[in-house]
Amino acid sequence: MQLPDSKPTSSFSLCAALALCGLVALLPAPARATVIDYKKVVTTTDKSINENPGYQKVVICSAGPFNVLAGDLITAHAQAEVTWAGSPDTNRIMIGCGIVVATSATAVDSTSAGYLGMVSKWAGNNFVKIPEGSEVATRTGSYQFGAAYTAVYVNWVHYGQTVPQYTPGPNAIIPAGYAEIIGVHERGVSRYATTTYRQIPYDSGAGEYYLPITGAFNPLVQYSYGPLNIAAGSMVDVRFQIEASTQLGQGTITQRLGRKVIQTTSTTSNTGALLNLAIQGGATNLEHHYTASSGGGMYFPSAVNNAYFNSVLWAYGDATRLTVETDSSATYGGFAVEVRPYAGFWKDTTRNVTSLDSTQRVVYSIGPINIPANQLVEVRYQAAFNPTANVAFDSKIVRATSATGTTGTEVQRPFWRKFDPAYTYTNAIHSTAERPTAAANGQYYNVVCWLPNGGSLPVMDWGQLEVVFR
Repeated sequence: MQLPDSKPTSSFSLCAALALCGLVALLPAPARATVIDYKKVVTTTDKSINENPGYQKVVICSAGPFNVLAGDLITAHAQAEVTWAGSPDTNRIMIGCGIVVATSATAVDSTSAGYLGMVSKWAGNNFVKIPEGSEVATRTGSYQFGAAYTAVYVNWVHYGQTVPQYTPGPNAIIPAGYAEIIGVHERGVSRYATTTYRQIPYDSGAGEYYLPITGAFNPLVQYSYGPLNIAAGSMVDVRFQIEASTQLGQGTITQRLGRKVIQTTSTTSNTGALLNLAIQGGATNLEHHYTASSGGGMYFPSAVNNAYFNSVLWAYGDATRLTVETDSSATYGGFAVEVRPYAGFWKDTTRNVTSLDSTQRVVYSIGPINIPANQLVEVRYQAAFNPTANVAFDSKIVRATSATGTTGTEVQRPFWRKFDPAYTYTNAIHSTAERPTAAANGQYYNVVCWLPNGGSLPVMDWGQLEVVFR
């Protein structure tokens, strides 16, 4: 088993650690960025995604309107559980999605009136019905406005297609209540983005970037942004998206994408302080694509000059390479560094359990936290598993009153899927936000996971939970 490198071994709150040292009072008190608006929309009816002929984009749900000024920032968090009633002889379809920002709640892409850009670029996976059960799509991203608009929307857009060698089947369905989008409008945030790949090899004949698979750990810098001078009392968030594709025509193969996000000292450094822990996720030649969209953060109590923020990739598995799809203005990748004044940040990197079963269990927990009224709270996590049998998996995020609470306020509703040993390692990655209207003290944010049909699922120590005040 190849393990990710550079794994912290304990959970922490940087603010709490500084308080223990008596240093918090010495920090400057920078002005906070302003949360202008927060909107959450959950579907109330079933949503149909055309699979034949396919590529018919549809808005699943839309958050807005937001009245923005030039320089304002929108961050978005979206999730959906996609089901499909195709029979085993048509057991593969493609599911793609993205988050569009536009002046219309019906805009689906750059051909639509009012289209402005992408919060999260187009990317997807094949949905292999038998081992996966359902396809859970999650995305996060941000967009900074170059001009003012009196009404903008963030649209959660999906599309699909029957994989060509299979008999066309029915449309995919997102059941009512199983898709949501959250939009957060802020002022006073700096955003830096890049689409440039740094060390990823390029095959000009095939027209593709790729990660070599040699059996050895070979970390390569994908994105890098810097140098940045980070002021004392700053919070940095990096939103990172990638789509990797397995090689076709290779028989039955399984490949694994490893990645991490770090703060470091150069565009070529593959080691540094971790924003996102090193983690691996697998894809087979049938699924063909592996897409991950995540956020990771770091609080800077002291100023740091010449900081670089890098995404680092590596691959293991069958065959000789794993394709990294080419980033563009609207497709596949994404790497954005957001800098804003610190308001509160907590991080847990210690798994509470090493295996799951049918009992709901808290895998990661942060608390107790005192939440002021109308405080915007972003909550995000990544988790990794090593299935030894095909198991049904459910997960949710709750705000509870203890570190072991499995019920309370649902910040992220349960999403169901299956994990299969063919993938070697599987991931659950979710990002969401809430804004409680009333103050609440002694609160815990808990990632709750379980296997509704029973069985056993090993939990890898590659995960993390972050809670961020805005």
